[in-house]
Amino acid sequence: ETNAWISLSNSFLYNITYIFVARWEHSTRRLTALFGSPYVACYSLGFIILLLNVCRSHSMTVAMKTQPRWEVLEQTEVYYTGVVFMMAGTVLVVSSFLALGFTGTFLGDYFGILMDEKVTGFPFNLIDNPMYWGSTANYLGLALISRDPLRYGCDVRETGDKQFQNLSGKPQIHVGLQSHHVCYGNGSIS
Repeated sequence: ETNAWISLSNSFLYNITYIFVARWEHSTRRLTALFGSPYVACYSLGFIILLLNVCRSHSMTVAMKTQPRWEVLEQTEVYYTGVVFMMAGTVLVVSSFLALGFTGTFLGDYFGILMDEKVTGFPFNLIDNPMYWGSTANYLGLALISRDPLRYGCDVRETGDKQFQNLSGKPQIHVGLQSHHVCYGNGSIS
């Protein structure tokens, strides 16, 4: 489906920006030279990353609206479990951002902007990589709330099963990638 491919492309672009542009800046310092300051360059890249995140989220939402709902998940307990996941995920993401600050969150170390000391307070004293775990919890929570297997970020194999058919009755192949997750053919997420 076109919307799923657009969403996948946006996710790819988002991750390319994070990975390659930051590494390029680290080795060349060209953005710092262009903007005249590592802080201005970091804030500019962070702003672009935020815009790409909005585009990615929008394209994922558009793709999800065309997907069938998973009837197995239409239970009140599942909905409230999703709410709990989203609340916990939001706490982890927001508290991580507050602990790291903008430059700590958006690749400041690639621009030579280092923190004075390692962050060891909440939520980093609970788990490693709390922002990644928080994002994962948010995506899982959204998937549970919406009863949409695409939001899990894994592909649901082509099926003729009624619960995975769209309104036209045609079997669907769901394709989805979420940032920071790798989906395997057996449905597991890493």
